[in-house]
Amino acid sequence: AYDAVSYVRQVGIMNGTSATTFEPDGQVRTNEVIKCLMVMLGYKSIAEVNGGYPTGYLKFSQRINLTQGAPSEEFCSRGSIAIILKNVMDENVLIETSYNELGEIDFAYDSNRTFASEILGLQKVKGIMTDNGYTSIIGDSLYGGEKIVVDNTLFRVPEGKEFASFIGRDIDLWYTNYKSNDPG
Repeated sequence: AYDAVSYVRQVGIMNGTSATTFEPDGQVRTNEVIKCLMVMLGYKSIAEVNGGYPTGYLKFSQRINLTQGAPSEEFCSRGSIAIILKNVMDENVLIETSYNELGEIDFAYDSNRTFASEILGLQKVKGIMTDNGYTSIIGDSLYGGEKIVVDNTLFRVPEGKEFASFIGRDIDLWYTNYKSNDPG
């Protein structure tokens, strides 16, 4: 845990409650969640020059609707964190590209670099689930078991996960390109 705490402090994601104290069991304030996510999205420099914590981070989180649908509360509940994380998944990462002639940082977005892909290592496919491993939209499943088809692409799913109710539905599927020695 020491290495993880040192890393998040070093890159400015979290600072702890003092120079020597980090309280992982304490309640998390909504402003703290917003700051963490905005730093991971690349907004640290621009938020700091626009008021710092919490003002600068809140300003830019509102521009990307980070907290849309989440209740306004001082301490962030699990439900609020889930809503905020859903909102951030497709957000583009802000990339510092250069300094301009005024010494200001220039930024750019790359539509292929999102929070999900860059921070979590996930890719997204959006489409109709046509095979859920038990049945398909044209009859019996062609693959069986722990495989599904979304947008004409076959995916292996974790053992014990249930996808039957999604057959025929338009879904967003987040996945990793897990490599295995198993050819099946």
